[in-house]
Amino acid sequence: MIRRTLSLFAVLALATSAAAQQTELSVQTIYGSSEFGTQTVSLNWTDDGKSYTTVERNEGVTDLYRVDARSAERELVLSGADLVPPGAEEPISIGRYQFSADGSRLLIMTDVRRVWRRSSEGTFYVWDFGSARLMPTSARPGGQRYAKLAPDASKVAFVRENNIYVTDLASGEEAALTTDGSPDIINGTTDWVYEEELSLVDGFRWSPDGGRIAFWRFDQSAIPPFYLTDQMALYPGLVAVPYPKAGTENSTVKLGVIELESGDVTWIDSGSDEEYYLARMDFANSANEIWIQRLNRHQSRMDLLLADARTGASRVIMTDRDDAWLDIDFNDLIWLDDGTRFLYTSERDGYAHIYMFGRDGSMIRQLTSGEWEVLGVYGVDEDHGRVYFTAAADGPLVRPLYSVGLDGTGFERMTGVDGSHRVSFDPTFTYYVDTYSEAGLPPVQTLREIDGTAVRTLADNSAVIAKLEPLGLVRPEFTIVPGADGTELNAWIIKPPDFDPTKSYPLLLYVYGGPGSQTVTDSWG
Repeated sequence: MIRRTLSLFAVLALATSAAAQQTELSVQTIYGSSEFGTQTVSLNWTDDGKSYTTVERNEGVTDLYRVDARSAERELVLSGADLVPPGAEEPISIGRYQFSADGSRLLIMTDVRRVWRRSSEGTFYVWDFGSARLMPTSARPGGQRYAKLAPDASKVAFVRENNIYVTDLASGEEAALTTDGSPDIINGTTDWVYEEELSLVDGFRWSPDGGRIAFWRFDQSAIPPFYLTDQMALYPGLVAVPYPKAGTENSTVKLGVIELESGDVTWIDSGSDEEYYLARMDFANSANEIWIQRLNRHQSRMDLLLADARTGASRVIMTDRDDAWLDIDFNDLIWLDDGTRFLYTSERDGYAHIYMFGRDGSMIRQLTSGEWEVLGVYGVDEDHGRVYFTAAADGPLVRPLYSVGLDGTGFERMTGVDGSHRVSFDPTFTYYVDTYSEAGLPPVQTLREIDGTAVRTLADNSAVIAKLEPLGLVRPEFTIVPGADGTELNAWIIKPPDFDPTKSYPLLLYVYGGPGSQTVTDSWG
């Protein structure tokens, strides 16, 4: 699928020059059109790592192709014209999709609609390649959220109206796994706090054997409504959002495990303090155990729990602390050696680094170290003993790709030091897609071998560059501003077109320091 976005480079550069280029640019052109939108390829790797799949729109339908990674040869996997639901006349469009583990079925999300910042809903279908049949995951009305195929692809689970449902794909029979969902009771997704502050919206997980579903349950009945004004309608209306003010009650949250065969729910013992956040959870590489990140409300202490999915009993196996705040946005566990060890990114030495732990929570070793931050782990190649990640090891203004051995040796940089790199490895770690971007330049997407050798360019956005060149835009310049205590602060400057250093220009400087921050207007030149 070709992904189109209006990148930060275009917004900043175009907005800066809008006043000087009013005859050629407008606010509508910059923000309300796709004229300067960039393109990247949205792809999913196949299990063998030799190819990937991508969606293309052709003559009004969305077709799914398999593309050979090295040769770029394309094969049609699924024609969009065949995706006609029972009783309908027009085919659906593929918004998002996921293959089953054995490749026999494809879960398709269509009519994708945003709910809040990170959450969405839509309509789901399953395409069966053996029978060439499109099956709805539900025959009932109402938006569906976070649908997932069971590990054996025999069932699909989803959330509708704050309850979890499961559909048997052989019979089409749909069953409610929870029944108390309401505006106050949320099963299988999350409340405002967890979505906004903890970046968590998908609230249920399949067990590896498909026999259980673990889920979050929220009771937000004690939270008063906060009213937002909907200005998009002809007559603005009020939207009530359960929103806890600082120091007031949060939702009461607990974790449950549903046995699919019996429908029984086992509640996990996550402690007696209801002020804790249950920030992350999943099955611990086992159908019988679950790992949980329990975070205090100040977000300065994280307890890692291991819980028995059959009894609900739990124990703390590891704790992280910080005098100020713990960042857990990218701190999911990565299991190794069939679940006997795991990797976790911790700030315990003052910087975010990768650590290896045993299943009992004992630390085995620290893999990375230094006065810099690991920013995201992109993959672990167990066969060759390497971890791949981005970090600020070469300074805070760049995001190169690095790797290190699972034994903590062999730290190396995999890409250049300019700009930012976002990567996607194939499952065999033979290739990776490198999406490179830099301030003032559009992203370039390249397919590379594991040693960094370029195979071919997937997207270069040369058309956008050609449109920008005649506008005479000035790329941002980075500099360092010394603080009063000697601290070096990174800054950037965007100069007007045809900048003359001998002249004076209005300067708008925003100084942020928390409460009391101010905007200062001065002259520059």
